[in-house]
Amino acid sequence: MRSISIFICLLLFTSSFVWAAEEKADYQAYSKSIREWVWGMDLPQFNNYKLPKEYTKESSVVLARYTEITTASTASFSGMGVLTLLGGFHVNRGVNLSKLMRQTVYLNDKAAVDEYSEYDFRSYSFNAMGHKSLNVKRVLGAKVIKKSGEVKVVDIDEAASMDVSDDKVTRIAIPGLSVGDVLDLFAFEFVEHTNVSIDPIVIYFGNEEPVLNTQVHCVFDKDLNVRYRHFNGAPHMTRSVDDKGNYTLDLKTSIQGKKMPERYYIAAAQVPYIRIDLTRLKSNRGIAGQIVPKYALKEGIFEDPDPTDIVRYYLDMVDSYYWRVPHNVGLSPKPRGIIEELIKRDPNMSDTQKADIFYKVLAMCYGANNIKVGEQKEYDMLTSLVFWLRDYKIKYQVGVTTTRFKPSIDNILDHRDISFIIHVEDGDGYFVAPYEGVYQNGSYLPAAYQGRKAYFAPYEERTGVVDGDKYQLVTLPVSTVDDNKLSSELKVTIDDRALRIVRKTSATGHAKLQDQEAMISHFQLDSAYRSQLPTTQTYSDRYPTKTLYRMQIEYYKRYIPQLQKSVLKGYHGVGVSNVDYVKIDNVGIDAENPAFVNEASYTLEKMVFDSGDSKVLSVGRLIDPKQPISEEEEEREVDIYFACPISRCHSIDIELPQGYELSPSSLKALHMSVANNIGEFTSKATIEGSHLKIEVKNQFSQHHAPVSDWQKLKDILKAHQAFRELNIVIRKR
Repeated sequence: MRSISIFICLLLFTSSFVWAAEEKADYQAYSKSIREWVWGMDLPQFNNYKLPKEYTKESSVVLARYTEITTASTASFSGMGVLTLLGGFHVNRGVNLSKLMRQTVYLNDKAAVDEYSEYDFRSYSFNAMGHKSLNVKRVLGAKVIKKSGEVKVVDIDEAASMDVSDDKVTRIAIPGLSVGDVLDLFAFEFVEHTNVSIDPIVIYFGNEEPVLNTQVHCVFDKDLNVRYRHFNGAPHMTRSVDDKGNYTLDLKTSIQGKKMPERYYIAAAQVPYIRIDLTRLKSNRGIAGQIVPKYALKEGIFEDPDPTDIVRYYLDMVDSYYWRVPHNVGLSPKPRGIIEELIKRDPNMSDTQKADIFYKVLAMCYGANNIKVGEQKEYDMLTSLVFWLRDYKIKYQVGVTTTRFKPSIDNILDHRDISFIIHVEDGDGYFVAPYEGVYQNGSYLPAAYQGRKAYFAPYEERTGVVDGDKYQLVTLPVSTVDDNKLSSELKVTIDDRALRIVRKTSATGHAKLQDQEAMISHFQLDSAYRSQLPTTQTYSDRYPTKTLYRMQIEYYKRYIPQLQKSVLKGYHGVGVSNVDYVKIDNVGIDAENPAFVNEASYTLEKMVFDSGDSKVLSVGRLIDPKQPISEEEEEREVDIYFACPISRCHSIDIELPQGYELSPSSLKALHMSVANNIGEFTSKATIEGSHLKIEVKNQFSQHHAPVSDWQKLKDILKAHQAFRELNIVIRKR
């Protein structure tokens, strides 16, 4: 099944809105009018159904793709509670946004037919928060062009087979598709915004299949500030103003982006795309709390706007927020007493060490308000950190950056792209909000920020932001393999057809990402902080209400064991049973002892099989799985990106059953070695008495590698897969 969200990145049909009922007859009339409009468009490229000879080996080919985006500013009056009785009202300002994506696809094999034959689709959605709302209406249309030239228009109502989820997602099945057919498919979305905040519009040119003809047409009304930028070699759009004063952007091209791989790439850095950001010039300020940013106050359409204007606005906002909002109010325990006590204990500590202490104290204090979730709380925490840095007269710089999933800081279009970052000048420490579920010392820089560009500006006495010409653009540091290690010791005993395992795992840096997030409860995290800080208050003492605390207790009792079990499954790629225990030996929040250490005892079923007098053991399943190289992955067109250099090592001790020994051929098979500049996969084994001891190392040494090194990476991945498929024979003596 091909999900609508895959078919059209532009239209987020799978976003989680609340179902809003509407009269079926009204919707059918609306959808009929949309289909008549789309099928009646004058687009000659959609009448070409021939597959060029050079694409006959492709599974599917997009013969033509058309995207149309239009907007209209809106304004309506509404009353507000008591004010309505007094004759009061306010203006709801918004933007209506229409988005159409249409494409014809040549289906060249059965895999393509299967992929394009089903879709998940939601006709309506509605989301409301405060005085903001988002009302969405969608229409899907499809035609099938047979080899004979016969055109069959699909009745979408008849094709809707069933609701497949609680939020009324409908599954659409396209009937009668065959190899050699051309599918003409469109998705239309009408979005009614009653606020000035509009999600960015992104048009991608990197594809899973060739695209032979692309056309884009956009019309934006003059009440908008329109900012756009071309990324990663995307073809350029032409702009103009129509006779009504609206802004238009147009593009026609046969250029197609390079084929994007299944993994080891970063979309924001490699996929050609055009991003368009829209801001309503008139806001609902005072009612919905919306403010138009200074950089977006100018009417017009702007290509490649100056990012320093956005940086300046963000830093102004940070400074204004810092002085306007009282910090540490409502936190329990109060940070000041704890910080003063810790500084007294070691008055000679460095500025970076002091900053680490401030960060740790704030992390504990904000923990009662769920530091693991909520961007605003994390933002508050960083501005509180600024307070303590200033209070202790520590020299620092405040800066802005972006994660690898966003445009680089020198290519941003909106302040919502930005992440707040602090640098203490006496060392290499960079402080960001807790990110990716990694809990560590404050100066740990998560992988998503490593190697990214950042603008830094020193804060002056009180006013905060310095002149723009003093901004410094720097590149953030990157980690090494030694910073990101996962080491596991497995003691394995054979029990009939199952393996009993006691596993101790130690992980640092990015390697502890998933394990920490899934296995640590708030209570454990809080206890780890308290063990290093002079406070006697417990998590329950500080929690806002007893009811919420009991809800937290119930949540962790119910879900943490399930999450821990999923982590154990991830270690092997197969399900576990009979989990005896999982215990956390070290949470990993301390700069001197940063490893997250846990121990677990559990069983893997169906890992041993009898073969006459011998036993066959699926030893390869004792290491972590990786996606095998698919046929489509053999050839690659773009560079290789890793999250960071990382190493995973396994020390496996298997106790052989009494009276059994390992066959010489199996011992030999356990020795593998592939090593190059990309990384390595090595394994070796020895027999020590009745124990088989195996050492496995899987390492990626680079942040980034050229596409010319793809074969080297494939060699490592294939060696890993060969080990994963390895069975060994233990036989009676």
